[in-house]
Amino acid sequence: MSEEQFKEFLEVAGGDDPWGLGFRKQLKRAEDLDAVVELAKEIGFVISAEEMIERGGLIFLYDHLDLWDIDA
Repeated sequence: MSEEQFKEFLEVAGGDDPWGLGFRKQLKRAEDLDAVVELAKEIGFVISAEEMIERGGLIFLYDHLDLWDIDA
């Protein structure tokens, strides 16, 4: 995945429009990183779990989208 496509994925995941919010709800139900990768593929983004980790996507999702909130 190119850097531009990766940034686009993060924008979609962090979007405040109804589609982005719906996608974020799906991400919150993901049980693990492999499930996140599968969700990304479903909307046209091909990324591996390793790429997600290397590019900081997992940190972004955890920190900025309150995914897998351990306090919830």
